[in-house]
Amino acid sequence: MWALAACSHERRLAADDCAAVRDRLGAAWKRDAQTADHLNGSEAHGGFIQEEEQRIGEAWLARCNALVGQRVDERELACLRKVETVDDVAECAR
Repeated sequence: MWALAACSHERRLAADDCAAVRDRLGAAWKRDAQTADHLNGSEAHGGFIQEEEQRIGEAWLARCNALVGQRVDERELACLRKVETVDDVAECAR
């Protein structure tokens, strides 16, 4: 799981933060997977892509909801709320 480490720019994590990040993570994975599928000349993996988007989102949500009320780094959370690609997620943890 991505770390939401506490530091001087911290606030308490809310359930709507978890939902917003879930949506961004799922959309980023779907976008990258569809791009890769298209570059391979295939569109045959649509069902798998949608299932994985849901799985990734729900896994994040379950873990994140367990942290609701705890202090998190506002900058990292803001970064996760705007990811566009899977690579962006790794950048948020730096």
